[in-house]
Amino acid sequence: VWLFLGLLLTCTTLLSAQIEFKYSYMPKSVYENQLFPVTIIAVGEAGRSKPQFTFDSSSDTQPLFETPLVIQNGQDSFYTFYFKASDTDIRIPSLFISTEYGEGSLEPRTVTIETLKKRADFCGVLAADMKIKSSQVSNYDENSHIVTLILEAYEANLEDMELSHVQESGVESLKRDHAKVEAELFVVLPVKETVLRFSYFNAIKRQFDLLEVPVVVMDDSVVTQS
Repeated sequence: VWLFLGLLLTCTTLLSAQIEFKYSYMPKSVYENQLFPVTIIAVGEAGRSKPQFTFDSSSDTQPLFETPLVIQNGQDSFYTFYFKASDTDIRIPSLFISTEYGEGSLEPRTVTIETLKKRADFCGVLAADMKIKSSQVSNYDENSHIVTLILEAYEANLEDMELSHVQESGVESLKRDHAKVEAELFVVLPVKETVLRFSYFNAIKRQFDLLEVPVVVMDDSVVTQS
């Protein structure tokens, strides 16, 4: 009885303030290693309640950032957290919400994992969008070039990027700000290669998109090997 009265009081407090929290977006399924958003809408909140969100700490599944991305739309507020999928179904844990008007919670949800049929030029990245901002090609040694790419992507697992059919590749200087992520990609490939091509999986279009950059040396100097 006391538990029921406590829950009723909590609901009444939230309703009296005309604020309702619920999930506005939760994917039913994602692919392995995919970054995906989970969004909570606060109906009638109008940015005045300053809610505190806490996912059940007993769960191994936690968002990439403790603080959500906040977007205000009229009287409603949207709070987005980003998660990264593993190779098994994901259990989004219970979410506890605390405001000056009361407390509440959202029940756990399960997101299933789909199998992505990969192709030979797939670089391992799944993203809502991805582009090459700039590129530079230098001589690495007598037989190889080194290509440096500045990449920008959204909802992307750039940290997992790996190219096949090259001598060496690696991701460095990765910076993430909620959905947006930037990184440098270094690729060593034979001098006979004139174009660097690879594809990523566009999670919005649900298709592979091809990116390519010409391998043209603008500076004949040999870069320092590290």
